[in-house]
Amino acid sequence: MSTAVVQPTPLATEVPSTQVATSTPPGSLHPGTPVPYPNDIQLLWMVDEFNGWAADTNGKLYRTADGGESWYFLMALAGLQASVGLSAFLDAAHAWVVPYEVRTSPTLWHTTDGGLTWTHLTDIGLPATGADPFYRFTSPENGIVNMSGFGEGNLYERVFETHDGGESFAPIPVVGPTDEMGLAEGVIQYCRLCGNALYYDLSRAIVVEGGLEKPPGAVHVRQSTDQGQHWSESTLPLPSGYEDALVVALPLTFQGDGHGYLPVRLLKYNANGKAYDAVAIYTTSDGGTTWSLPIKILSNAEPFMLNFNELDVEVLCGDDLCVSHDGAQTWETITPNVDFSYADTHYVSGMTFPTPLNGWVILWESPATYKVYRTDDGGATWTLLNP
Repeated sequence: MSTAVVQPTPLATEVPSTQVATSTPPGSLHPGTPVPYPNDIQLLWMVDEFNGWAADTNGKLYRTADGGESWYFLMALAGLQASVGLSAFLDAAHAWVVPYEVRTSPTLWHTTDGGLTWTHLTDIGLPATGADPFYRFTSPENGIVNMSGFGEGNLYERVFETHDGGESFAPIPVVGPTDEMGLAEGVIQYCRLCGNALYYDLSRAIVVEGGLEKPPGAVHVRQSTDQGQHWSESTLPLPSGYEDALVVALPLTFQGDGHGYLPVRLLKYNANGKAYDAVAIYTTSDGGTTWSLPIKILSNAEPFMLNFNELDVEVLCGDDLCVSHDGAQTWETITPNVDFSYADTHYVSGMTFPTPLNGWVILWESPATYKVYRTDDGGATWTLLNP
């Protein structure tokens, strides 16, 4: 294991920001010397094979520039472990961190130089509803935030956009596919408890309708490309042998050139428990206008351990990894040298693959230990990083 000290720096193509931090996060420390390896890293975001961000169970944020072999402490915010999952980490230089706030107007901590300096963005135009803001940034300037709130089994989602790096947000006047009256501008209503999912970007809005109350017999997709003024509907048949499944729509993702993935969880119960629990991935190459049926059903997949990166897909399948390098068309099964099975004493709590060869997993072990592993060969060989 390398002991080289690497100072976090902006990407080679980035110009370091001259912006002076308007305020300092509590407990912040400019990176200089790596800290002792954090043994309680709970969440991990790797943006390439070297650079990444992590948060531990105590609300501390870290940065790595050597693939997770060493870490630099950036800040500590009370309750950060409860809110950091809503944050956005665009690349090695740009991040937007969500502090833990209860029913106050959302704010952000923003860095443009890999965590060397931070700006506290306040009064950014988001309502104090108590809803969780989930941020997605596609560039240092442009981003979207979805704010969610429940109401009688339905999920009301309001969408805002920014074009100044998060300093201000404005509601997007998208019209949902339902005819419910009295909704505020930009509010979309859909039934999350029914197994439905929502995707929105500036090109499209998609509502996927599953079925948890009774087998729907198909996956129903509604799509709009004009902010909800018009909606088209399509029906995707369920894979052969799974026509009687309950369906849970999982989060959609779109890559470059209109390529996208629509994963669904297929469930059936019997007197002994589960008859089956599988994941099917529908694919599109035209931005969601048409969808292709899954080529393979992942019968032992963990539905919340899916990684999509252009044509590369990695899915945790029981003890193994299911891997595709052609957009979920063909698959191979990789057996790792570490036990990835789910048990009361251990399980994989996080997984990320920024490249086809470079991946990281967080393995929880009883009673409360988090271990970080890295692979450089696509998932067969894993090295423990924290002692």
